[in-house]
Amino acid sequence: MIQQTTAQTPTPTQTTDAPAWHRWLPWGVVGIAVVLRVLLPGLAPLDEVGAGALLRAEDLLRGIVTYTGAAAPAGDLVQPPAGVYVDALALAVWRDARAVVLLHALVAGLATMLVYDLARRAYGRSPALVAALAYALHPLAIQGARDLGPSAWIAPIAALALHGLALAIRDGDPRGWLEAALAAGLAIATHLTT
Repeated sequence: MIQQTTAQTPTPTQTTDAPAWHRWLPWGVVGIAVVLRVLLPGLAPLDEVGAGALLRAEDLLRGIVTYTGAAAPAGDLVQPPAGVYVDALALAVWRDARAVVLLHALVAGLATMLVYDLARRAYGRSPALVAALAYALHPLAIQGARDLGPSAWIAPIAALALHGLALAIRDGDPRGWLEAALAAGLAIATHLTT
């Protein structure tokens, strides 16, 4: 009688013999993402769109309801006001433009974790760290997060959409469709025309 053994290879999402410090590396990458977006003050100077978004958020805190967001770069259309409402929440906590920059940096940190989780599920921990670090260090993602206008929300919403679609399609998790739908709604509510 021949004994047959089958060796099971772990999938990328299963835990292998990773050292304990390996669990903390993604949080270090998130920290890098947040710090780079907060501590580079001259990267995205305050322009007309950013100033308009700040003024609308300040008006909202004074009780003046705003129905439009920042003006679109071309044409007569304006952005929807959802980004202004979120920025007003940051200004309600701390009445300084740096509060909005900090909010955008924290959202970028969340997007970095979504990129990490997306890559970890597909390829494992080490490639996920590389993917998250690439997002954290990408100059356009850093500059976009420093913008006070609606463009600050593009990359985090895209990361949310990709994460949700991967959950739904690859993993078969129906909550992924809700995540992707939330991302689509946020994309339309914050950045309709440009």
